[in-house]
Amino acid sequence: MGDHPLAGFAGYRMPGYTQIPDQLLDEQLHLLSHAELKVLLYIMRHTFGYKRDGDHLSARQIAEGIVRRDGTRVDSGTGCEIATVRRTVKRLEELGLITVRREQPEHDRAEVNFYTVRIADGGGVGVAATPRGCSPDTQGVVSPRHPQETIRSQETERQQQRGAKPGDPAGERGLPAARRTAVVVASHADDQANSEALALADRLAALGVARSTAGKLLREHGPEVVGRWLAYTEHRLREGWLPNETPAAWLVSAIRAGDWIIPDWFATPEEQAAAEVADREAKQELARRQEEAEAREREEAAAQRLAFEERLGVDDEARRLWQGTRELLDARGEGSIALATAYLLPVTSDVATLATTVAFFCDRLADRAETIRAALEEASGRPVREVKIELVKPECVVTLGNVPLRALTDRQQMIGQVHGRFLEFPKRPLFAMYHPASLIYNPSLRASYEQDLSRLGEWLRRRGT
Repeated sequence: MGDHPLAGFAGYRMPGYTQIPDQLLDEQLHLLSHAELKVLLYIMRHTFGYKRDGDHLSARQIAEGIVRRDGTRVDSGTGCEIATVRRTVKRLEELGLITVRREQPEHDRAEVNFYTVRIADGGGVGVAATPRGCSPDTQGVVSPRHPQETIRSQETERQQQRGAKPGDPAGERGLPAARRTAVVVASHADDQANSEALALADRLAALGVARSTAGKLLREHGPEVVGRWLAYTEHRLREGWLPNETPAAWLVSAIRAGDWIIPDWFATPEEQAAAEVADREAKQELARRQEEAEAREREEAAAQRLAFEERLGVDDEARRLWQGTRELLDARGEGSIALATAYLLPVTSDVATLATTVAFFCDRLADRAETIRAALEEASGRPVREVKIELVKPECVVTLGNVPLRALTDRQQMIGQVHGRFLEFPKRPLFAMYHPASLIYNPSLRASYEQDLSRLGEWLRRRGT
């Protein structure tokens, strides 16, 4: 006996016990095998002992016991082999001592089933069953693949004990459970948090969760976790779903399990509102950045055009006249890219000269010379006898981004491969650069862009332009 695990046992702790039917002890004890008695007592412990009508258990849990998530052992099981447990459960079921609702096949390692002890009058222990494993009614909730190996906790409420429960504040002894809950919640939060907690407690109560249980859930798991599970349960109920147990029992189990997972697609109304705000702000920020990029591009294009006009000798009078002429043509639906990219040189001897850097546009402008002349007369208020077209030959052609690069060269060329290089082009070199707008979406390109721009500027300075 010296090496027996119970050798030197100091005695049972009091109080704290599980009600066992007298009928079992007086009439059935001598009729049950050791394994049958062990398994039956284990099931009674997890039903009568926890004040439940029934409980979800696996064969492995009955055999080896349950361990909390923090590694604390709740119990050591029956000590029977798993195969023995399965045979014994079937035997107890055949004898009519228990009922088993099988929710997973035996070949499934999870094999979590719902056990109840048969009561002659059909009554239970008066407390709703609390499922703790994965059952068919948990569609949309991810629970562990092997619940019997999952570290889970069990909350034991010793309701036989009179007076204050362990951990109750001394001033709350004898108060109804609902009043104790309200006091505890209010004492740990400010007015706003207390109001939110009470609102959650009301919603939990609407599903059938006892006020005392609601308060305990809020204290132990926090309003955020409880609120998300509550919102998810309400959503599923509105969609027509009903659990095998009561909605309250399912919800309490989901919150307490710690290893059930709400699907990623679900969001509470508050989370949806926050996501909408974040999405709206992100779109506004993107629009702002795009507007800034477009404004910078317009400023750069205007500065580039102004610099080129100065090289061509375009004065302010010619610039204003050409702007007014283009506005007239645009208003009549006669504007074009060729006109927008052309430059009006100072008008001399009633002769207007339009300069363009694109050879293809020369013919387009020449075809519309009379329309342009009439518009110039109207805008200037003085006669214009003739419009001449001149092609300005640039020192080099600079492409910005992939589109113009591939349009003017081999369509297999990519800006990432040739940027910052002079390429062969008919009559003049072609210099490829990233488009300035690309720096907004990919800031890492800024160093390459500035280096390429510096190289182009140095090339132009050496040529005296």
